[in-house]
Amino acid sequence: LLRVAQNPANGFPARLLEDREASGSSRMLQGKASYLKVLRNRNMILTSLVMMVGGAGRGLTVIFLAQHFRNDLGLSTMMVSVAVTAMLAGGVIGPVGFGWISDWFSRIKVIQASLFLSTLATLWLAFQGAFLPLLLANLVLYGTVTRSRMTLTLALVADSLAEEDRDAAFSVFSFLGFASAPFWIMLIARLMDGPGFTVAFSIISLSYLTGMVLMLFVVDPRAASRVEASPRVGEDS
Repeated sequence: LLRVAQNPANGFPARLLEDREASGSSRMLQGKASYLKVLRNRNMILTSLVMMVGGAGRGLTVIFLAQHFRNDLGLSTMMVSVAVTAMLAGGVIGPVGFGWISDWFSRIKVIQASLFLSTLATLWLAFQGAFLPLLLANLVLYGTVTRSRMTLTLALVADSLAEEDRDAAFSVFSFLGFASAPFWIMLIARLMDGPGFTVAFSIISLSYLTGMVLMLFVVDPRAASRVEASPRVGEDS
């Protein structure tokens, strides 16, 4: 016991506790700095707003679609499930397909194309009747384009910030992007009870045009980095 008390290493637990406290404080300061960088990043805020203003693509409309198919179009429970499955199948194709395309071309242009197609597909759905082949084709397209927005916007957020700030960026993006979900649910429900499904989904379709306008103010970070790198290449040659 005496040797343990006299051993200089006996202070190791205290030093370890001090190191942990210092490390925790350092992480808190770094986290705060990351969130401040994120909130000052124009691309980040605009991209989050694009996710916020879109009325679908986050699973918000499934309950209203099922109700519309059953009550307005008179589909059986089995056909309602087939219709919703078609939309969900498109939701699997869209993120993968559009994400792959955006790796090769401008993400901003691909996002705008996705938003424009979302407008058209939602308008089509708003006026589509009970003819099953056209309804299923529309739902596959609708699921494909509206569900692609999340993947594309997340990729753009990742491109816009340094790796050490991405955790904070994804947190802020998720908060802002989904903060509007209760508003959209209440608005769609109110419109469904009033003017009806066609008006409700026509308004949703217009929300994507707002997203397209916001994307006009977003700078493509990959293109900007290539422009910055090109003079250096010339200097090295």
